[in-house]
Amino acid sequence: MATQNTVLIKTFTASGNNFSAATDQFIFASLVSDGGIVEPSGANDNAIGITQDTAKTGTGIPIAMVGTSKLRLGATLKAGDNVVPDSTGDAVLHVGSLPASARVLEAGVSGDVVEALITHTAAAT
Repeated sequence: MATQNTVLIKTFTASGNNFSAATDQFIFASLVSDGGIVEPSGANDNAIGITQDTAKTGTGIPIAMVGTSKLRLGATLKAGDNVVPDSTGDAVLHVGSLPASARVLEAGVSGDVVEALITHTAAAT
C-alpha cells in the first residue's frame, strides 16, 4: 500500500501542457525556464519532483520535492530500483549515467502507484 512522508511540497504553475487527466497525479514533473512545470519528455529530463494533484495549464500544481511520495509506475519494478521519468512522467527503470529521479520503495507493475524516495540529484550543466 503506497504511503508518503513528504517534507517539502511547493506549488508551481502548470506550463506548456495540461495536468488535468486523472493519470497526471503522482507523476514526475520538470521545471522549465519560465519557472513553470511540465511533464518530462523522457529520461533525459531532470525531474524536480512529483505531482500531488492535477491542474489545468496556467493554474497551480503542488509538487513534492523532498521526502517520499506516491509515484505512478510505467513499467514493472522492484523495491529499491532507481527510476527516471518516461515521456508521460511515469517511473521507469534508470539506465545510463544520468542521475536517478527517485528510488521506489515498493514493487509494482505499470499503472500501479507506489511509494518512492525523491532523489532528484541535478545533472551537471
